[in-house]
Formats: sequence, structure tokens, C-alpha cells
Amino acid sequence: MLLILFWLGMIPESERVRKNIKSLKLKRLDHIAIVVKSIKDASKYFSELLDFEVKSITKSDVTGDRYCAMIKNNIVLELVEVSNRSPLHKAGKIRKGLNHIAYTVENIEEALEELKKAGGQILAETITHGKIKFNYVKLKMNLYLK
Repeated sequence: MLLILFWLGMIPESERVRKNIKSLKLKRLDHIAIVVKSIKDASKYFSELLDFEVKSITKSDVTGDRYCAMIKNNIVLELVEVSNRSPLHKAGKIRKGLNHIAYTVENIEEALEELKKAGGQILAETITHGKIKFNYVKLKMNLYLK
């Protein structure tokens, strides 16, 4: 599975950026990520408030980030505790709350090239976590991709 993640922010429109992003060959929405202070507290909150079910809690050996996958009606929330060594932390733009929307793509290398053409700054090497490959990209227009 190959992921590109869209970080949320103010997105000024430009024809060049719209064209490059449209060519990414997005396959499907993968998950919505929320940065939290405590996975334990946040997972309890989403379980009790919105009836999401915890599917897994993992930690990345590469980034040190902790992840909690929660599911309800085919909607996947990913709660993220960001570590000090994470590319997200190093980018200096981490804030608690809604962080990104993840999509699967056909070819991550091609997608990264298209994002570079749109003015993207790749923040790290492509990371492999099990069968998943992903990367973090910051676009000039304050739209973040992973």
C-alpha cells in the first residue's frame, strides 16, 4: 500500500497546483489523522463520544511516532502522538488537532515527482512501515502531504 497524505491548511488556488495534484492518480481515502497529546486519553474520548473502535496501537521504529487506528462504519481515524525525532516534529508545523487526510496512490515515486513539480518540499526519505510506503511533503501553499 502506498500513501500520500494531505495536511490541512489554507490552500490558495493556482491552476498549476490543481493540475499537478489531479495527476496523482488517487485510489481511495485511507484515513484521517488527528495529532493528540495522549493516545490513551484521545482513544477513550473517541470511543465514548463517537463509538469508534480501537483496532491497533503501534509505534514506528523509524519515526518514533505512536499511532492508534480507530474504525467506525469504514471510517478510519488515525490518532498520532508525535515524537521528537519525527519528520513532522522536525518540520516545525505540528499542532494538536486535525493534521492530514491520507490517500492511497498507484506509484509513490511518481506521485512525489508530481508534488515536487507543484512546489513540494520532501521532508524525509520515503519510509517503509511493513507493507506500507509513505513520505512527508510540504507544498508552498501550506498543504502538507505524506
